[in-house]
Amino acid sequence: MKIFQRLLSLIVRFAIKLFQMLLSLIKPKVKSRSTKYLQQFAEARTTTEAEKLSRELNQQVVQLYNEGKFNEAILVAEQALILAKSLYPGDHDNVASSLNNLGFLYQSQGRYGEAEPLYRQALKMRQRLFTGDHDNVASSLNNLGFIYQSQGRYGEAEPLYRQA
Repeated sequence: MKIFQRLLSLIVRFAIKLFQMLLSLIKPKVKSRSTKYLQQFAEARTTTEAEKLSRELNQQVVQLYNEGKFNEAILVAEQALILAKSLYPGDHDNVASSLNNLGFLYQSQGRYGEAEPLYRQALKMRQRLFTGDHDNVASSLNNLGFIYQSQGRYGEAEPLYRQA
């Protein structure tokens, strides 16, 4: 148990340093919102608390998107992805969801070149995580198909839609 706590502490400290570096690069408005989560993440004593904070950060992304604050949503989604990767090293559906969410934000702005690799990563991760038919794999196939369709790459989109 002590090894796990030490490992979690190292991961949290690493995530905090990355988070602080990102915060120094973004608008003060986003910084003040995100700093609250950073402080709570640093104070998290258990994995459950850290996971809850990660979910709250993703909820902030959704709220910003719904408010039409797309650039701010992207900045927070990028931070959420870094935190998810720190909290869940390797393949984990929360990391895949964070990749997917950031891809969706890029897609919604027509930034298909930035969305595509994120959707690809999410799809590959979900295919490794889930065997057989799974809703999350189907969603990733559909998202990647939409990117191809939006770029007129119909031959690449069709098999993904069929598979989804």
